[in-house]
Amino acid sequence: MSLRPPVSVSADHVIVVSGLTGATTPDAMLRLLNSSSVFRPRARWSADTGTLTLAVASGHTLSSAHTTTVTFDLANPHYPQESPALITVSVPGHMDIDKCAMDSGTNEAAPLEVVSPRFTVRTVQHNSTIMGGANLITVSLRPNVVLSKTRKSVLRLEGLFGSRTADSLSLPLTIVHGQGLALKASWRQSTGSLRVEVIGKIDVTTGICFSFVLHNGYTAVAQQINANATHVMALGMVPIGATSLIGNALHIVDLNGAQEIIGVCTCPSSADSTSCVCSTTLMGIEEGRSLYALKVELQCNSHATNLTISAGASVLAGIVQPPTSCHDQCQTYHTALSWTQLDPKLLLNSNSIEVDIAGDGLQTDYCGAGHMLKAVFTLRIAAAEALV
Repeated sequence: MSLRPPVSVSADHVIVVSGLTGATTPDAMLRLLNSSSVFRPRARWSADTGTLTLAVASGHTLSSAHTTTVTFDLANPHYPQESPALITVSVPGHMDIDKCAMDSGTNEAAPLEVVSPRFTVRTVQHNSTIMGGANLITVSLRPNVVLSKTRKSVLRLEGLFGSRTADSLSLPLTIVHGQGLALKASWRQSTGSLRVEVIGKIDVTTGICFSFVLHNGYTAVAQQINANATHVMALGMVPIGATSLIGNALHIVDLNGAQEIIGVCTCPSSADSTSCVCSTTLMGIEEGRSLYALKVELQCNSHATNLTISAGASVLAGIVQPPTSCHDQCQTYHTALSWTQLDPKLLLNSNSIEVDIAGDGLQTDYCGAGHMLKAVFTLRIAAAEALV
């Protein structure tokens, strides 16, 4: 509380604050928490009327020239309530000071305003709708109560069904902004649940945003049924009940029946070089579809190393280098890039896109085709019914 009377108040008076109703603190002499010496170190508290009586310390005055701040603890009610409508301050027996209403904070900053704990922000996003693909899931949360280690707070997500990521006690997390969460989470595949401890404090102003990677399943129907069914809750001394997250996670598109465009590129055998870059142009790409996904397979006819794959101006991530056994096996193909979602902006150039693959360590081709590297590019385009 901040107090500044119209005239100074001497030690033969008390300040009475009334109307702090609803607190569960029993009648007591409350210890003042600030270091001000204006008042005696303890104030009388009466729970029934919500009255705090502060006594001005001997030899001191409550000055009218500046504001004096008083800090003390009260225990909130066990159930939600609005802040008391009228909190008053008075100086009994003082002829020059009338009883008056105190200014109080608004909304959740108002004294003894008690709300049901909830998440005021709760969103989820993902970056892949490809069956079997690695999916970066980003969750943003902001509670209206502080979650902390001292309150034994734990965040739990439920409903992430369909992922093929195996159970883990240490699934890595990345903090996008905010602080207070552990960098490892517990993941259970069968229940689609992720559990992460609060090791610091998540406040009500900035909240927390974090991300993690799960691998999509191979069945689109199950994912679509469970879209928008992800929930979040907080466990601990200040629990927050389960509530649905806004957005999608693990919602994938079925590529069965999708259009496929296939291209092949090769590098001619050369005694002068052990590296090459080969490219091809995929044409006839229809625009405006909801999904474009690329897969690249490499014939096991050489000792290719250091593979890089590009689509348009974008160098793609997620390349799997061939094993040492991938050579002199003409009928075997190594999947260098599993189905990877492409940005549609790369594809809107005359309905075509150039794709290329580069590699080192190439050796003589024993498949009789006259090339030392052969790659097959397959572009899948979501079926027409998936138009956006």
